[in-house]
Amino acid sequence: MSVRIEWTRAMEALLGTMSDADVAGELGLGYQTVGNRRRKLEIPPYGRRGWSGSRNEIWTDESIDTIMRSVEVRAGRGLR
Repeated sequence: MSVRIEWTRAMEALLGTMSDADVAGELGLGYQTVGNRRRKLEIPPYGRRGWSGSRNEIWTDESIDTIMRSVEVRAGRGLR
């Protein structure tokens, strides 16, 4: 039997600001419960951010692929 969590705005505000495990510890919930809620609200996981750490600069699969291609090209050139 699962227990229904009544999420508050304050609880949801923590999602994505630290790891799911850390949020879970703060709220006294399981990390899977926290991760499920974060994904439902389409909040990116903590750490999946751009260079500046801005929440507006989220790494997309496309941007990661672009960087990986650049690294592969450099590696092929001897990292010049």
